[in-house]
Amino acid sequence: MNDRSAESLVYLVSCAVNGAVPDTGRVSAMDLKAVYETAGRHMLRAAAAAALSSAGVRDPDFTEAYAKAVRKTALLNAELSALERALNTAGIAYLPLKGAVLQKDYPLFGLREMSDVDILIDPSRAGDVREIMERLGFTAESFDRDYHDVYHKPPVCSFEIHRSLFSPVYTPVIRDYYSGILARLLPGEGAALRMSDEDFYVYMIAHGYKHFSLGGTGLRSALDIYVYLKKHAGLDRGYIEGELEKLGLREHEALIRDLSLRLFGGEAPAEGADEMLRFLVDSGAYGRLDTKIANAVKERGAVRYVLSRAFLPMFYVKKAYPWFYAHRAALPLLPFYRLWLGLTRRRSSFRRELTELLRNRKK
Repeated sequence: MNDRSAESLVYLVSCAVNGAVPDTGRVSAMDLKAVYETAGRHMLRAAAAAALSSAGVRDPDFTEAYAKAVRKTALLNAELSALERALNTAGIAYLPLKGAVLQKDYPLFGLREMSDVDILIDPSRAGDVREIMERLGFTAESFDRDYHDVYHKPPVCSFEIHRSLFSPVYTPVIRDYYSGILARLLPGEGAALRMSDEDFYVYMIAHGYKHFSLGGTGLRSALDIYVYLKKHAGLDRGYIEGELEKLGLREHEALIRDLSLRLFGGEAPAEGADEMLRFLVDSGAYGRLDTKIANAVKERGAVRYVLSRAFLPMFYVKKAYPWFYAHRAALPLLPFYRLWLGLTRRRSSFRRELTELLRNRKK
């Protein structure tokens, strides 16, 4: 790894999740400002801060970052508990996802940073869930416009209420595998549902691959794999590999698993893993626009990419542009309306997308 700040970050985070105290000599040689910036891009400031604190290093930026992570995690967990009580009372089936589950496998509270809480619900009860969320003080920022509804409550609580695990336009094999998932889940307490440890791991890989194949994903996703496998050491690998084979993800999982175990277990990455490691380091927690466009152009070609952006599937038109959906005769004007939005109200994002499209078209 040539990026010294990323290398330092991986070392600190490894210490945090393995209960090791960082070497003070190594820490003193670090550019903590650069490490702080890199950790922010990967949502790993709290983990790095915990490691520094254990070594007696009191950096004010990292100390504040850890305090904020603990506070936000506490607020999100309190709101999640309130929502779960309401869902149980209403008899609405639900399944907590991603960070809401993974945070419990980390050795310290607040170590696994979360930007929001994700929950899968019975989609037929989405209207009832909206009433519950609003009763709990949330505002619906997006409702019935995508495969998840987005709610926010000041100061820092955001919830994504999923109607399905993957978008209708995502890779058909993975999308179809998870369609009707509620019927295949195990019963939990009350109305709660749960995945087996093996199925949760398979979902982790599938969800991570979605980000990996679109805009990219960062070091936190690799750390999640490391922490989960360390916590759940007795997983049925035969079952997991069989399900990954169905999803077409067996080879990808083997690569990212080996890299994760080596990276945070203190070993050098295997030969040939440098490219994937560089991709993770460059991507950050939420990926990059240029990667997303490059992957789309590579898969579909520039012309098909532009056409897909101009002519949207009807399910998306119905949710995002209901007036055009209700007035079908005006649909030919929708691409021009979207272009007008890009040139006026969304100039920054439109300019970035156009720049990246032209740049990747030349590759």
